[in-house]
Amino acid sequence: MINENKLNLSENAQNIFKTLYSFTDETIPETFIRVAKEFATDDASFKFAYDLMQNNIWRPNTPVFFNAGTADKLFSACWVVGLNDSMDSIYDIANVARKIFQYGAGIGIPIGNLRENDANIYGKVKGENRVPIGKSSGAISFMKLYDVIGETTKSGGRTRRAAILCAMPVDHPDILDFISCKEIDGRLSNMNISVSIDDKFMQALKDKVPYKLISPTGEEKGSVDALHVWDKLCEMSHKTADPGILFIDTINESNLLKSKIKIECTNPCITGDTLVT
Repeated sequence: MINENKLNLSENAQNIFKTLYSFTDETIPETFIRVAKEFATDDASFKFAYDLMQNNIWRPNTPVFFNAGTADKLFSACWVVGLNDSMDSIYDIANVARKIFQYGAGIGIPIGNLRENDANIYGKVKGENRVPIGKSSGAISFMKLYDVIGETTKSGGRTRRAAILCAMPVDHPDILDFISCKEIDGRLSNMNISVSIDDKFMQALKDKVPYKLISPTGEEKGSVDALHVWDKLCEMSHKTADPGILFIDTINESNLLKSKIKIECTNPCITGDTLVT
């Protein structure tokens, strides 16, 4: 019989753990047993996994605690999805996000793949002479959709909120609105945002010159002063703690699959040794 009193956890820590990770009426040792059984191949590996958790040496991620011992075999905490510039893709990702949140994991969404506010929407007409049938509400408007899903689908059905990161390239026509989109307290409160900055922008910033804004459709949409964008980014980051920055070219230099696929976004997770300043 395992004695819960042997746990090297304060009373407050035990209450938090039970609230977040244990099933109803499940003790903390029983939670550790459930997790160890999920991955153990024999008695020795079961005891090894259990002892690591009981002695506070190892803790698996949240989806492991949520889903071990159930029919839901989702154990990865970190996901990044593809997003195409279409209504079908936007709402497909909404459902994917719902499932990821439901099982206790977080998601990264490259929201900058969606065309800018007031961009033309074309109907499915054959031939090259397409006629606009409407205007886009822009990428930021659909961030509200994902934020609401994060608010209403609590992570793993617990009190833990969903984790979302939306990223936009620095040359997106809506970049200034994106940088300021969380300026009002409480807006988009279930997500973090990051600006994907490339080497071209950093050179323009160094030279104190404008750089081109490019729509996801490939059209040039004017230019903006790099220093103005940088100052606004720093202002909002200081004021609201968002946005963060992804040095996207540097990230892709280390991308082992860069010949096949380009990294567009990250998820919201960080490792325990990440330096946060």
